[in-house]
Amino acid sequence: MKYLLLPATLLLLACSSNAVPVVPAPVSPLVGTWRYVSNNFEDLVARNIESYLTSRGGLLSSMASETARKVTDGMRQVFPPLFIFNADGTYAAEGGVGGKWTTLGETFTLTEGRASGEYLFAVTGNTVTVFANPADFQIHMEIYVGEFVPGFSEGLSSLEFRFIRQ
Repeated sequence: MKYLLLPATLLLLACSSNAVPVVPAPVSPLVGTWRYVSNNFEDLVARNIESYLTSRGGLLSSMASETARKVTDGMRQVFPPLFIFNADGTYAAEGGVGGKWTTLGETFTLTEGRASGEYLFAVTGNTVTVFANPADFQIHMEIYVGEFVPGFSEGLSSLEFRFIRQ
């Protein structure tokens, strides 16, 4: 009887050692709730626009300041003040905006209906910085200024939007 137990025990041990461990899929560092806190462009872009409008257009400084404020407000509102990125690849944002999101390396894509945007990002601790190309914000010039403003982003290689984890 002893001799029958040994092969049975070895068979059980052999079977259990072949089990493939289940490794959970990595969770993106973007999963969670993020609140907008700051950017790197507002003051500089406002000064560049004011300078352009007062020198070229002869606008009063107060009118140029108001126009510059409208442009930077519009640029800031490209991203809602609050994002919730879910692990299932969906997101919701303040203001009823929502859709799908994906990441590939240091790039993430937001898709809402047929519209999508692709951005570089970096997560450092509880802060995520989203990088955008200044040229992508030309629409804000056309809406609020009525024309392209040369040098509006002079001094900036990218527009940075910073969010903190809630």
